[in-house]
Amino acid sequence: MDVTSLRKEADKQRNEAANRRQQAAIYEGQAAQYSQNNDFTHAQAQQEQASRLTSEAQDYETKALAFEQKAAEKEGQVQKLDQRRAQLQREINAIDKEKDGLLGTGGAMTPGMVRLTVSLDAASRRSAQDLIDAFRFLIPAIKLEPGCLGCSVWKDPGATVHYTEEWTSEAAMRERVRSQSFTLVVAILESVPRPRVQFDFVTSTRGLDYLAEVRGPTSGM
Repeated sequence: MDVTSLRKEADKQRNEAANRRQQAAIYEGQAAQYSQNNDFTHAQAQQEQASRLTSEAQDYETKALAFEQKAAEKEGQVQKLDQRRAQLQREINAIDKEKDGLLGTGGAMTPGMVRLTVSLDAASRRSAQDLIDAFRFLIPAIKLEPGCLGCSVWKDPGATVHYTEEWTSEAAMRERVRSQSFTLVVAILESVPRPRVQFDFVTSTRGLDYLAEVRGPTSGM
């Protein structure tokens, strides 16, 4: 069971416990009335029912606590897993850049090279994974395009997804941005509020205005 399912199950167990305690209170009230009327036989029967329901309530509360503990443990494991994935992705990105001869001084850009950097704040870890899967679907074809030096996607320990493309020249980047395949990247950007887009040239940095300039005002961004 995932974290959400475990928490739902814990809430369900607590509701059952609350219902049992409510019923137990009714039986205890009836037992008190029978005792006042000296009907101790019925009073004892009602009290036994109240005790049984109280015991069931305690069992449900114990189960609820167990589900909460499992959810907390799993949530911690998920966070550690995300952090490890992010670390591995950073290592992979560094290796890719080293292979392409792009590391230089702090990953400096080679003359003429252009880099596209995208950062998307996902609403949840699940949404972040959906974004990563969407980018990963595009990457193999992009790497085969003339002028592409590399592209990658990764997620930081939170729910922010990062995507980069690196091209040999501004001409290659312009061709890329005008291409039909880049429409798929635009669709991903439009699926998230306030996407952060940056084009790094050797002498300047541009944002979404560059997309509008190259693709035209009706590009959707």
